[in-house]
Amino acid sequence: NCNSFHETDLSRPLDADWLYDPNVDSYMFSHGYYRDAWMVSDLQNHAVAVWKTLRWKHGYSAKSFINVQRDAVVMELLTSSDYIMDIYGHCGTTTSVQVIDYEVEEYVVPDGYIKQEELDAYGDVQSQNDYTPVEKLEMAITMVESLAELHGYKGGPIVHDDVQLCQWLRTKDDRLVLGDFNRATILSYNEDAGEYCKFNNGYGYGNYRSPEEFDGKDLDEKIDVFSMGNNLYGILTGLWPFYENEDDAAVQKLLIGGEVSFIDPRYKERSFEEAALVFAIEKCWAYKAEDRIDMFALVKFLRRSLEQAKAESVTDNKGNPSYPGLAGAQKAGDRIDAYMAGADAKGFGLVYSKDT
Repeated sequence: NCNSFHETDLSRPLDADWLYDPNVDSYMFSHGYYRDAWMVSDLQNHAVAVWKTLRWKHGYSAKSFINVQRDAVVMELLTSSDYIMDIYGHCGTTTSVQVIDYEVEEYVVPDGYIKQEELDAYGDVQSQNDYTPVEKLEMAITMVESLAELHGYKGGPIVHDDVQLCQWLRTKDDRLVLGDFNRATILSYNEDAGEYCKFNNGYGYGNYRSPEEFDGKDLDEKIDVFSMGNNLYGILTGLWPFYENEDDAAVQKLLIGGEVSFIDPRYKERSFEEAALVFAIEKCWAYKAEDRIDMFALVKFLRRSLEQAKAESVTDNKGNPSYPGLAGAQKAGDRIDAYMAGADAKGFGLVYSKDT
């Protein structure tokens, strides 16, 4: 309860060395735009929780309070999931969550931006991260699974609305969990129309969102699918989409106009797993939201791709590619397409099961 928060002393001199000193009971170790992250320890100086507190410069407002409450409510709703960060409690603009080891973004996309001539200098296609094809596919599955938990929530779809690599964290026991929900939207249901209502965020910012967000259109859970395509692109290549262009406005214009980032076709030939990721990215990046794959079909496709890769031993025991990828991945993808086009296409549904 709130007493536990008020009983913990986070007061520090306004000195960076003190704020970030891991030798004191509790210390700040990171921050985002809105919140600071504190490592909170017990009397034996063992880290027991991470507290996310509103950054001082923002001050309290009804909006900040609601955003943090939304973050806490979504984590509590999905507390049984292995793919969602554990929450221990919340009070006001502070949440207490499980201790994490690191964000995966810096390992997935070590730098992210590069000139095409630098890539061409490698001769062959060269991923900019160190993950094996199997590790890439396994990470992709876990990220997609976590969003499927939101989209398939029994009380109605929850839109994450801020899908980025930095939202996924590696825990001390080596689990990959999704850990930030302060932009989440729980879709309302229109009983007269028999469908979930769309919502509108105005004009989007940054360069990591869907075309309809940048164009100020009405939105649904398919915005998460498009952004997940960006995540999969980072996992595959080690690069940000439009890796030569750091101008957000320019990238937004390209996306609104129907362009997507270049995927080197040679990734389809490197390994079965990477070919499967290329296929998945293309499905996520469909321009029209209604043409995009849904998160449940994406889970199934990636799972089946991994099962097929293992069954056919298309990688060696170290995860190194040993099989040209395109034909096998395309075959698995065709099965998904056929399933979605068939009479039982709605079998993917809005109720998600880990056993599906």
